This record gives sequence, C-alpha cells and structure tokens, in this order.
Amino acid sequence: MNNIFIIESPLQLINAIEAREHFKSENIKNTLIVFEGVSSKNLDQIKSLVVIQEWDLFFTINKTNNRWNYSRPIRLLNSIIKKSPEVNCIFIGEYRSILMRHVANYARPKNIFLLDDGNFSLYIQKRLLDGIKEYNRYNLIRKAYDRMLKIRDQDILSINFFSVYEHNISSENRHRFIPNRYSFLKSKIRKKNKSNEVYMLGSITPEMNIFSLGYYMSTLKGAISFYKKRNLNVIYVPHRRENQDKLLKIKNDFKIEVRNYDLPIEQVLIFEEILPSKVSCFFSSALDNCYFLFGESIQIDSFQIDHNEILIEQYKERIKLNYEVYATYNPNIFNIINIIEYYVK
Repeated sequence: MNNIFIIESPLQLINAIEAREHFKSENIKNTLIVFEGVSSKNLDQIKSLVVIQEWDLFFTINKTNNRWNYSRPIRLLNSIIKKSPEVNCIFIGEYRSILMRHVANYARPKNIFLLDDGNFSLYIQKRLLDGIKEYNRYNLIRKAYDRMLKIRDQDILSINFFSVYEHNISSENRHRFIPNRYSFLKSKIRKKNKSNEVYMLGSITPEMNIFSLGYYMSTLKGAISFYKKRNLNVIYVPHRRENQDKLLKIKNDFKIEVRNYDLPIEQVLIFEEILPSKVSCFFSSALDNCYFLFGESIQIDSFQIDHNEILIEQYKERIKLNYEVYATYNPNIFNIINIIEYYVK
C-alpha cells in the first residue's frame, strides 16, 4: 500500500508531513512528489524542509504553467503511479492544479485528501461542500488535447479535507473532514521565553492587486502605530514573494526591521529560542496555524480591513470567510482589531 503526497509550496509540505504522521502505518509506504517551477525562493524553502530519509520515495517534477506543454509531466506522473503498489490515499496541496487533479483521478486511490495551502483553502472547501463544479466545462479543442494526453483533470467528486478549518459535514455528505491540529509539529515545541517583539507578517495583496499599495501602506502604518503606543517592537516578516522595493520602503518609512527567514513562520517559531509576544497581520493562514500550534504561548492579532478597499470582487467573499472563522476562535488568544480606528490616510 502506498500514500502519495503532491505539493508545490512550503506550507503544503508542512501539512503533508502532518498528514503523513497522522495516517502512519507499518504497512503503508509514503511517496512525496514536489512540483518545481513556482519560484526559486519557494523551491529553496521546500528543500530546506524536506528530510528525504523520512520518505520511502521522493520525486521532483519541473512543471510548466502552460497547459499545452504538459506532455512530459503527465508521462512522469503516470509512470510513478503505475510503478506504485496499490494506492491507499492521495494528498494534494492545490485543488486548482491541473496536474494534481489528474493524479487524483488517474490513480483511483481509496481516499483523496485536500491539504491546506493558505486562506484560499477555506474558500475552495466551501465551494466543494456546496457542490460547485469548476473544471468540467471545456471547449472542443481542449477536450481533444486532453483525450490525446489522457489528462484527467475533472473535478474530484469525493474529496476529503485534512485541514485546520472545521466544517459541519452531515453523514450523507460524500466528503470527510479530518482535523489537522499540528500534533507532529507541537511535539517539537518546548517552553520558551518571550520578547517584547511583534512579528508583523507581510502580504502580497498589493502585488496581486487585491488592495492598492497606498491602502496597504496606510493600514500597515496604523497597525505599527498601534503597537508602538504599547511599547512593542514591530518586526516585519515578509512573504517570500513580496516586492523588494516595497520592503525597502517599509523599512525606511516606518523605521522598523524587515527580517527575512528561509522557512515558513510556523517552522521559524518552533526553532527560535525566544518567541515574540504577538504574531500579527491582516489575514493569513499563518494566524490560524500559529493559533493551533502555540495556543496561549503567543497572542494572535488580526487587523480587520475595510472591505470597500478590496479591488477584485471575487476576493471579497474569500476574505470575509477568513474573518468569520477568526471570530470563532478564543478571544483571549486571538484578537480581531478594527484597523479603521488606526488607519492613517
């Protein structure tokens, strides 16, 4: 029996490791497939997390973003599946990935699980639970191409969730929810002292045109002001894809340290000798993960943004969902702060 894990980001890998440990069995081998090609920094972070000895089989595949060049990765993936013993479970990190959906549909495992990869996972899960199909409507040319390459990237009808986000799933529903509480990572955490630092997590929302850069910088200034008035030292921890010019502006304009790490923040906090007093940002899956990982050891702050400032309509529902989930967490650990009170135009 074989469990196959397919990932393309550091957070997907962290969740794959948790799933591997959760479903561990002496009779099951574990295969890890890593898709290269997102970015060099993304791949560097993944490599820093992979301990090859912990996996029975390990593959990297250089994927392309061009569907019309999928011939080679499809052949490689099919070859891996054919050489595998009976596939028990497949874990995919990105539902929107054509190649990941292909493997899940092609291998015909006993179970398919979707891992978390940021806040967008919550939105994808909701749509799947609502029975919304995204990937069954193609034009004739694409259908002919897919038949030629035997690409099977249709919606996965019976997908389950290994996730930090809880759902009330009825017994009649074809989906299952297995809570990810980071038990494996928690086992590595020991009692630590805390500093007076706040780790303000960076965001690529301006780079993605979800917010204007001007709004992002103004709200960030308000958040920094909020902490400085409380004599806390703000450390800005960038997202791995943040614009370097923006980071230089944050450092110079706000007179704060910009601290880069080679690991996801969850891993950083596990290995650091001293914890920050708070982890903060507007919205990020890192807030959920830190909440479940560290409990009362670290205060979590989420600054609620003005939804009228969201420039892309489809993101309004997704971002609203994040704050709805945050509101269910223990308010003694997880604070939602109205940024409008500190917003500086």
